[in-house]
Amino acid sequence: MYIADLRNNIIHDMMNSKYECHLKDIPKDQMKKIYTLQTVERMCDSNFHPPFNGCQYCLPDLHKFDMTSIFHK
Repeated sequence: MYIADLRNNIIHDMMNSKYECHLKDIPKDQMKKIYTLQTVERMCDSNFHPPFNGCQYCLPDLHKFDMTSIFHK
């Protein structure tokens, strides 16, 4: 099962969660359960609105790092 954090549009893998994910800090009303990897991949697709991103700790294969963000202050 996967959990989508609706505050910052990050998807976490519950079977591979790490301490750095801070899943306990996600409010229940800002959490959405996702049951299949196909749905997660579709939500992480660039055509999905709003675009979701995989967690860099528990879903690194679906994490997209924005290189331009390191230049913004």
